[in-house]
Amino acid sequence: MAFVDEFRRARERGEIPGEVDAFHNAVWFLVGLCALLITMPESDEIRAPFVHRYLTTSRYGLRAV
Repeated sequence: MAFVDEFRRARERGEIPGEVDAFHNAVWFLVGLCALLITMPESDEIRAPFVHRYLTTSRYGLRAV
């Protein structure tokens, strides 16, 4: 799964902490993003701020910021 590999590479580069489980965090991120996208109206004006907040919160949760 490409997303898991990207989380692993980020961990190897030291961009996210070593104790971050790449598989579980990638799955958590993708499930959350899918849930957000299918429950939001398709309007970019409505969807964009929510996606931005989701991405920001996820990065902080991983301590990648």
